[in-house]
Amino acid sequence: VVQDYASDPAAVYIPLCNNPGYSIGNGIGVQSAKSDWLLFWNDDAVMEPNFLQSMYDFLRIKPDAGAIGCKVVDEHATRLLESGSIIWRDGSCHGYGRGASDITAPEYSYSRPVDYVSGLCLMLRKTDFLDYGGFQHESFPNYYEDTDLCMHIHHDLKKNIWYNPEAVVRHVEHGTFGNTNAVALMRQGQITFENKWRTQL
Repeated sequence: VVQDYASDPAAVYIPLCNNPGYSIGNGIGVQSAKSDWLLFWNDDAVMEPNFLQSMYDFLRIKPDAGAIGCKVVDEHATRLLESGSIIWRDGSCHGYGRGASDITAPEYSYSRPVDYVSGLCLMLRKTDFLDYGGFQHESFPNYYEDTDLCMHIHHDLKKNIWYNPEAVVRHVEHGTFGNTNAVALMRQGQITFENKWRTQL
């Protein structure tokens, strides 16, 4: 993805001397964004063909969308990781269809409102993001910042979170932190998230 944009004269590059993390890094990037819509993206994900066109087309037919996500498959496109996600009462989350080998099965291939979509591919209005103060990095430094933002969009702003199955990405799961650290970080995020949103959950 970076290589695709490297030759774009409109691209803006923001040099950072360290890795401040997903929340802070994206917050810095948003300050230079010129579009009304933002697309947050993981560095360990790859777009399938027609991804951007599909996301753009989806915006035009879903005026009630507060945020939009996509179908997420593993790096070999042989296993489903997420087709929209579920938030349980205890604050734990689960990618719908996770582990399925038939990534084109009907139950994963229709658009619908969902509880939340992963921040590895999350599109939303810039004004909604900025009005909330961006990702709440002090509370969620590594995980659950996307879930928290989707809860705000759905419960506070009363907008739907939509899953778009026509847009597909391949994801190298836990490519940034590694599996062991990821589990510990997610558990801490879950505790904070459950405490914050207990009433709505």
